Amino acid sequence: MKQIIMALMVTCLSSCFQQYYKTNTTSKIEAVMFEQFQKQNKVFIVHTPEGPFLLREIKLDKDVLTGEKTPLNSNYERYLNPDTTGANRYPKKEKDIALSEVHIYTNSSFDEKTEVNLVMNQIFRLDVYDKDMKAIRGSRALSIVGICTPVIAVVALGAIAASEFESNPITINLH
Repeated sequence: MKQIIMALMVTCLSSCFQQYYKTNTTSKIEAVMFEQFQKQNKVFIVHTPEGPFLLREIKLDKDVLTGEKTPLNSNYERYLNPDTTGANRYPKKEKDIALSEVHIYTNSSFDEKTEVNLVMNQIFRLDVYDKDMKAIRGSRALSIVGICTPVIAVVALGAIAASEFESNPITINLH
């Protein structure tokens, strides 16, 4: 019985209370958006035909985004290709990484340049990662059901076993 309870608890707790993010994909790009992202200390990742890179030291001048091209940190690689139509899971310990990303998609090339000048109309897609509260609530509900069900089952089985024991008392002949 102990093994069954332990197996149920491990199964239930291994997928409990998962964290999810959504991409908030848009093709309507405005300069004011980047000012807000800077205030929120977002990390900018630019996707080009040559591959992605980090954009640091960002400055915004009218409709031109300027920054320093730096290699992509390996911490951000796992979030490069999320599902744009569904929920994407992230470990709780990586919350600051997953929820800080802004992905900028362009067909422009910046080969060997270290300074990038990107005009807003060169950006065809923007992904701003944020918590997916719908998926998180669903995970919480399933987790609560997954935890409560085995507990209730164990209590019910214990109650049934106890009532069976009481209804069939043991008699011992002393003669």
